[in-house]
Amino acid sequence: MFQVIWHYIDSGAHPGKWNMFRDQKLAEELGAGLRPPTLRFFQWQPYCISLGKHQKIDDIDIEKCKSKNIDVVYRPTGGRAILHAEELTYSVIFSDRNTGGIEETYRQISEALVAGLKEVGIPAAMVMTQPDFKSLYRQTQSMSCFSSSARYEIQVDGHKLVGSAQRRLAGAVLQHGSILTGPYHRKLTDFLRLNDQDRQLAESIMNEKTIELSQIKNVDLAELKRAIRAAFQKLFHIEFIEEKFDDLVEV
Repeated sequence: MFQVIWHYIDSGAHPGKWNMFRDQKLAEELGAGLRPPTLRFFQWQPYCISLGKHQKIDDIDIEKCKSKNIDVVYRPTGGRAILHAEELTYSVIFSDRNTGGIEETYRQISEALVAGLKEVGIPAAMVMTQPDFKSLYRQTQSMSCFSSSARYEIQVDGHKLVGSAQRRLAGAVLQHGSILTGPYHRKLTDFLRLNDQDRQLAESIMNEKTIELSQIKNVDLAELKRAIRAAFQKLFHIEFIEEKFDDLVEV
């Protein structure tokens, strides 16, 4: 699945549109044979709600988002809404040749993430069961990505710490996800179009099912990035070459 030479990018904090454009562009360039596989870390400024590519924009109270300076953007991947705030976001872009299928690539990437998290003292583990998403997505309160865990997503003590999504493009696989560092993501329910009963239920589900690094131990993000990068190198025999973006490029 993985090639020996990869690019490594730590692109810092940018608006949601910039971040999602970059992930899409990296995948398109790899699919066209113009770049090697890539591991990227990034964050979001301002905070941003991202929607899965098939989710309805009507799920979100856009005017309330504007009043709180919260961006709204579509991801090129599927899944449900995420409020990107206090988190470290990763993306992995690689060739779709000989990948072993969606679940297998998801498992391999999660294995590297788990190894990196354990290296900094986080007792992370992969989920080994799969919910009935067809039934789940019919429930209004399931608008949040962190309301449930898919197989091979990452938990600590049964609580979801990392939410990820994957998409196959022409010649490339893009997977990206959020490693929660603080509690602000829980405010997502404030921006969903829900009645009071469904909002209370959604808040309860978020509080019950999620966990952040800040609840476990104080983790330096630079140390966490180094640990995850080292885990990818060890597990997949990667040699990373650091690449920098021009922060002034408009999208």
